[in-house]
Amino acid sequence: MQNFINDGYTETGFVAAVDGMHGELRFTYRPMLPEEVDAVQAVLDQDNVARAHEAIRGVLVKQVKGWSDKLPITADSLKTIRPLLWNRLYMIVAGRSPSDPDPNATPEESSGFVRDILEAGRTGQSVGEVRAEADAKNSGTG
Repeated sequence: MQNFINDGYTETGFVAAVDGMHGELRFTYRPMLPEEVDAVQAVLDQDNVARAHEAIRGVLVKQVKGWSDKLPITADSLKTIRPLLWNRLYMIVAGRSPSDPDPNATPEESSGFVRDILEAGRTGQSVGEVRAEADAKNSGTG
């Protein structure tokens, strides 16, 4: 994990299932920048529930790039997400809570190795090209 969030940087997240509350959710996301977190917090502090939900839905649609659920990542689908899962997802994306450990992740997946191989297969690039592109994005030079 990096200490700074460069343009294009993504992370993988996992929310473990909670019996009787919600199933597990794997997702990729762009971490929020501090000023984005503060802007949403300012809306939350206004005691307007509708605006607070609208702000969080907007952030999640923008920041979450993919997930293991079959529903698309839209404002409408987020209106129906289970409350505890909604809270966990936002707290992880906002950098206020760590992701749960993914019990199915291998050490290679945790380090991004498998993700790089899959991206190479999807795009037709070599693994080296995929890594170089990711490194450029994550270093702020790409």
